[in-house]
Amino acid sequence: MRTAPLYWAIFTDVSLPHERRVRLRRIFSGILLVTAFASFSLPFLYSQTTHVPNFEHYKKPSGLDPTRKINQYVSTIWKAEQGLPQNSALALCQTRDGYLWIGTEEGAARFDGVQFKIFDQEVVPNLSAGYIISFYEQRNGTLWMGTRGGGLIRHRYNQSGNEFIAFDSTKGLNAVDIWAIIEDRSGTLWIGTDNGLFAYTDGHFRRFTTSDGLPHLIVQSLHQDRMGTLWVGTQKGLCRLTGLLTSHFGQEKIFAREPLLKDTSDIRSILHDSKGVLRVGSRNGLWSRPSGGDWSLLTQKDGLSGNYIFSILEDRNNSIWLATYDNGISRITGNRIETFTRKDGLANENTLALLEDREGALWVGTDGGGVQRFINGSCLTLTTREGLLGNVVRSFCQDSTGAIWIATSSTGLHRLQDGKISLYDKTRTNVFAGNETRGLLTNTDGTVWVGVLGAGVYYYKGGRWGHYTTKDGLASNDVNIIVRDREGALWFGCSQNGMSRFKDGHFTSFGMRDGLANESVYGLLPDSAGGIWIGSFGGGVQYYRNGTFTNYSVANGLMGMSVLGFYHDAAGAVWVAGVGGISRIKNGVVRSLTKKEGLYDDASFTIIEDNNGYLWATSNKGVYRIRKSEADSVADGLLKRLTCRNFGAADGMRSAECNGGAQPSALKARDGRLWFSTIEGAVIIDPLRLETNPLPPPVILEKMLSGTEIMPLIPDASILPGNTELEFHYTAPSLIGSDRVRFRFLLEGFDHDWTDAGTRRIAYYTNLPRGRSYRFRVQACNNEGVWNYVGASYSFSLQPHFYETWWFILLCGAGTIALALTAYQARTRQMSARAHALELLVQERTKSLQQSNEELAVANTEVQRQITLSDLQAREIEVANAQLQESNERLRQLDVEKNEFLGIAAHDLKNPLSSIIMTISMMQRYNDKIESHERITYLNRIETTAERMLGIVTDLLNINEIESGELRLQFEPMNLAEIAADAAQHYQIIAQRKNIRFVSDFPDHACMVMADKEKLWEVLENLLSNAIKFSPSGKHVFIEVSEHGALVRLEVRDEGPGLSVEDKSKVFHKFARLSAQPTGGEHSTGLGLSIVKKMVEAMSGTVHCESELGKGARFIVELPKI
Repeated sequence: MRTAPLYWAIFTDVSLPHERRVRLRRIFSGILLVTAFASFSLPFLYSQTTHVPNFEHYKKPSGLDPTRKINQYVSTIWKAEQGLPQNSALALCQTRDGYLWIGTEEGAARFDGVQFKIFDQEVVPNLSAGYIISFYEQRNGTLWMGTRGGGLIRHRYNQSGNEFIAFDSTKGLNAVDIWAIIEDRSGTLWIGTDNGLFAYTDGHFRRFTTSDGLPHLIVQSLHQDRMGTLWVGTQKGLCRLTGLLTSHFGQEKIFAREPLLKDTSDIRSILHDSKGVLRVGSRNGLWSRPSGGDWSLLTQKDGLSGNYIFSILEDRNNSIWLATYDNGISRITGNRIETFTRKDGLANENTLALLEDREGALWVGTDGGGVQRFINGSCLTLTTREGLLGNVVRSFCQDSTGAIWIATSSTGLHRLQDGKISLYDKTRTNVFAGNETRGLLTNTDGTVWVGVLGAGVYYYKGGRWGHYTTKDGLASNDVNIIVRDREGALWFGCSQNGMSRFKDGHFTSFGMRDGLANESVYGLLPDSAGGIWIGSFGGGVQYYRNGTFTNYSVANGLMGMSVLGFYHDAAGAVWVAGVGGISRIKNGVVRSLTKKEGLYDDASFTIIEDNNGYLWATSNKGVYRIRKSEADSVADGLLKRLTCRNFGAADGMRSAECNGGAQPSALKARDGRLWFSTIEGAVIIDPLRLETNPLPPPVILEKMLSGTEIMPLIPDASILPGNTELEFHYTAPSLIGSDRVRFRFLLEGFDHDWTDAGTRRIAYYTNLPRGRSYRFRVQACNNEGVWNYVGASYSFSLQPHFYETWWFILLCGAGTIALALTAYQARTRQMSARAHALELLVQERTKSLQQSNEELAVANTEVQRQITLSDLQAREIEVANAQLQESNERLRQLDVEKNEFLGIAAHDLKNPLSSIIMTISMMQRYNDKIESHERITYLNRIETTAERMLGIVTDLLNINEIESGELRLQFEPMNLAEIAADAAQHYQIIAQRKNIRFVSDFPDHACMVMADKEKLWEVLENLLSNAIKFSPSGKHVFIEVSEHGALVRLEVRDEGPGLSVEDKSKVFHKFARLSAQPTGGEHSTGLGLSIVKKMVEAMSGTVHCESELGKGARFIVELPKI
């Protein structure tokens, strides 16, 4: 582009006025200045795709608790179904960036805790054999992989991603099976192979064989001890390297054999532990030699799980772990040996590799069972494995001796003290009438009270049992909860019939007649004022004191009407747990917390407080805790959302589903530990010893996509124009609680604030402005919320299209200015010449134009008037046509319905009328010959046929009344269960004609609805008669009334032929003809169910049908509950 001549022309063109030349020069100079500034002020771009924190600066995670049994750790298994390329985990390694590498028979898998990245022969052409049997990461970050049959593989990261280079005989490594790899203190890489031992340094390999002192050419294990000695395990014995290593192998190497182990076969692993004991794993067992001591052998006879030891590991708590190929794993803690095999939950008996990751988890690689991880977990669970008779735990209490009593379903009562469990059930004690134990209480006098389902309440004192039932005055034999008030009286909450108060050997019961809102009592809480809080299923919360009930319901702000548990805090507030969330009642004011406010789950079974200011609640999805001060702030409107920490299967619970039907379903013991009941055991959590993870996760940007193209992660990348869609794939390897790792990202140059990505590991951007520089940043936190604030970042720029560049814009600007100047000069000369001629022409035509304008104005006025009239006429015609079309369509529909109506009436009324006429005619003709019993038979036939005609006429009249809008309803409150029972009793007689039995299920309490009694009766008549018609002889018709939240439900179900999909779509249509036919030849007009639907909807209800061919039909009516 040549701008100087144009710029000079602007300066020197004297034909332009001086002021215009000055203005143009300023504009042009400004364009050049801005362009020059833009070209030299591009920002410096910085690229960083990975950040690995310096973990030495952080507290080290505690690792596996050696006081726990192995089966009490939380175990997770990953196999091919979860993403492994194959189920044999032959080797394990965690690299400094946090990834877990797993060697399998079909390549290597890289695991970040969530997803696997597979490197097999298809992905890595250099991987001549996919059988990965060893790993080692050098101090410089290079990862070496040993294969079986494919030599040695080196892995490094470069700008294009993963780089794999194979080392074989062409590079000096004359071996194909690489069993072991290690780097010594001098930086030399040692490789144990099927063809001797190789040392690799300065890019060269040197081979050592039996002539150098090796006991055997097959080297299977390598280890450098704390003094720097290199130990070599072979297929036939152990040796060590003596002498010094020079950089070019100038000094002879001497391998000294261990005489005692010369005949030991298959030395697979070597470890010099923290106590100075050298341990050697072989096919014969575990050899050990303390510093300055002699060798000793541990085998299966001494308590090991097996003799063929493949791997040895010392964890951070100094426990020694052994992986055996024949019988699981063993742990040596001090002098104690513990085993863990397939029957205990191990994925496979043949274990090959062990690894403790930086977060303290133990990983076990198995042959065929995948890889298995063990972590402490925050929860300790007691189940049948630990001595319980059953896993479904209901409630707890703690007696004066400190023993914990545990009530279970179907397996009786347990007493746990000093690790020993005593059992009390129907079989062992011959006391309980049943084993379904529910509510528990330890009284101040040491008596233990137990509610037993269906058997009343038992009490245990001084080694003897006592018993009370309804015969003694108890409200019900189903006792869910037992509490003691300030006067020493006991209160019993029951599943039915309300509750009872027991004082001085006398029971006083309370039911709905006494003021209870509902008689299913699940929660009781005495207070210091002498009152008692009552929670029932469907009755909300009540407070009873001095003979008066105070009610709290949803209208007062309660989270729901089904209440299961209470907690009274030190500040005087009552916390309520139930279906719908958690509520706080303080000074008579109710405030509720739900998922909307950040609560973990809206169904809470119980609530307690620990010694650290946290509230704990249980649910179907696990246990969760919230800080009480935070809950108060949200309830008081000072804070918007809660922060919940949930505990589930990942934390050690065998099942996240908790129980709440009996209380107390949670207990704070005197030692501060919390006990929770679940469907899979008793869960124990010590709030003071919660498993924590202080390590922030490494953050890695794995790849960037522009459209579908993977972009190399090179610093300050410049992306060509074309694709406007960018994807950033990132991760944060964390092998504990990886499902709780959260991310946030920011694109500097575009975003104004961080985006909370949750657990999502991809960021998307579309239509980013081009010609700019950007920096993508991503941060992550671990499962405990510990953030890596540095994170990973990547800088890049988006190249603009040529028409978006500064030089193109400058060129266009300069060209536009030049063209404008040229056009301006020519135009000036032309305009000057024509100015005079135009002036004369304008004067001449001015008069003519004025006259024409006056004429046009008159004509225009007339045209506008005609257009207005035409528009009005067109709109009138359009409206009339629309009305005519609507009338025609309505007439057509009425004509169709009339024809249907006449057809139905003609057909359905003709047949019964003909039957009546024929019967009467026969009776007249043969009057003298008809016996009296035959006459009664004919009269019954006439009556039945007439009733059929009456039913047809009634249906037609009902339809006409509904369709014409003349249906009038008389609403009144009524008990749907009572009306349904009457209807069932009435139609039972009709059903008996077909040998059909009615089965009814009505609640004991009233199910009140607001409805028209006559119309409701017609609905029931239609549904029941319909069920009878389509039920074969000998079958059942089921009728049930129940409550579902704010609705009362009526269900009528038959065992007839059922409905097809097509039939279900039209079952409520008028005159519907279905493929299914009445089983006894009964008649059907096709109007009954249409009437049912119209009448139910008129009473603000709904009706629908559920059916499958061959499985009967179920009709469900739902009306609002009052």
